[in-house]
Amino acid sequence: MAKMGRPKSDNPRSHHFSIRFTDQEYEAVLEYSKKRSQSITRSLLDALDLVMELDQQDKQKASEDSKAEV
Repeated sequence: MAKMGRPKSDNPRSHHFSIRFTDQEYEAVLEYSKKRSQSITRSLLDALDLVMELDQQDKQKASEDSKAEV
């Protein structure tokens, strides 16, 4: 008999992270998630992706600026 159910992920999310929010922060995240019809987890992961992307852009700009000074 073939296995049934959800297929195994190639990159499973095996780490758990806990975070505390103030009431105001929680409501903001909840509202943001509801507006976009996505889970709170997805919203926070998207925010993390954006922060990491902006950080990478800052590093590239700093690298380009230091090359221009030479």
